[in-house]
Amino acid sequence: FCSYWGTERDDILRVRAAAREMGADALVAVGLEALPYLAAWPEGRRVWYAADEWFLHHVSLLRLSQPTTWLELRQALIKLMYERAYRDCVDRAWVVAEGDARTMSRLAGMPSVDILPNGVD
Repeated sequence: FCSYWGTERDDILRVRAAAREMGADALVAVGLEALPYLAAWPEGRRVWYAADEWFLHHVSLLRLSQPTTWLELRQALIKLMYERAYRDCVDRAWVVAEGDARTMSRLAGMPSVDILPNGVD
């Protein structure tokens, strides 16, 4: 997944080194491509601020009557595989809505999910 997102191994190692140097108790990673950073730092609490649950996001864009949207299903499955592959590297996931929380917990298998509404519709 690192090559898929364009995440550089050296960047991941720099984040891990910085967290260790600071004696961090937790690492909060923000964004879709952030999960490899959490995987490289097992020393403390690892939180993924995903905001949206990405499988659900792509499924919500799918319209069976509109073939141009069918590619969203492929993207949804990629995101779900990604989330599930890293679920053991996440202690808590933060999302912005109840539906995201349900999907993150039930389908992605994240152990603990919190809702942090951000006021954006």
